[in-house]
Amino acid sequence: MVQYSQDRRVIRSRRLLSTALLELMLQMEYESISIRQLTDLADVGYATFYRHFKSKDELLGVALGSVLEELGRSVSSDMKKEEQAVMFLRNVDQNRTAYLAALTLPPAHPVFKTLHERVKQLVAIRYVSRADSEIPLSVAVNHLVWATYELLRWYLLEPHDYSPEQVAAMYVKLVLQPTDDAVNEQW
Repeated sequence: MVQYSQDRRVIRSRRLLSTALLELMLQMEYESISIRQLTDLADVGYATFYRHFKSKDELLGVALGSVLEELGRSVSSDMKKEEQAVMFLRNVDQNRTAYLAALTLPPAHPVFKTLHERVKQLVAIRYVSRADSEIPLSVAVNHLVWATYELLRWYLLEPHDYSPEQVAAMYVKLVLQPTDDAVNEQW
């Protein structure tokens, strides 16, 4: 019974620290966020941070990685691409703070690079190059990931009145379907 309560405390502390970091990233530059500011906002002890994480980058990787894992659990390969796109946009809406925080990172940041590679790997396993395709799979995957990134920037940062379903339909027509036409998609 004691182990269960300790596990709950660990989960709670990690969640509080993740939430605090993502919120601070929307208020100030990532590099200027101190561990003290983070633990104060999370209302956990300074030493608690270092019991759970070695660095701010590790915490950020865990926080953003968990959103990516959640997305992976909500989207299945037996769904039509239109359904997958809707689930993706709903995930963005449910995790808006995390996606906005991720958009503040420069592409050269180590956490951004790691997540970008994970996303490319997840996308690449869903495609098989068509024999007659002039576009290498790696180019198609890179295009799809960066086009999705730019769509997210627009969706989260520009004023609009579109629902996730409407944006998902645009995403399919502008990004997914053309990529499907270029390389034989397997979904």
